[in-house]
Amino acid sequence: MADLPRGSADVDRDWLASVLRRKHPDLVIDAMRVTEVIHGACTKLRIEIDAGETGLPARFIMKAGFEPHSEAMASMHVNEMHAYRDFLPTVGANAPLCFFADCDTSGR
Repeated sequence: MADLPRGSADVDRDWLASVLRRKHPDLVIDAMRVTEVIHGACTKLRIEIDAGETGLPARFIMKAGFEPHSEAMASMHVNEMHAYRDFLPTVGANAPLCFFADCDTSGR
């Protein structure tokens, strides 16, 4: 597991590059911007990157459990992570591409 950010301020270029390099080992992100933070059942970050001709999109949505109530919804977040990472790629559903999904099981 990668060290996961604890809040939106911890989502930076180095962290994003480290998780995207799992499938794109030569990736270099020249710049990264969080353009919007949306609060709700989970936190959604709109992220833009400058990474040259990598085949990756220039814009991403990141969903994370950064809300004050996230601990109470932990099982929902884990289920959603498994859906995006483990289930949806096996069924050919019309769903957003998932470039990284993980969860913190350490209880921190």
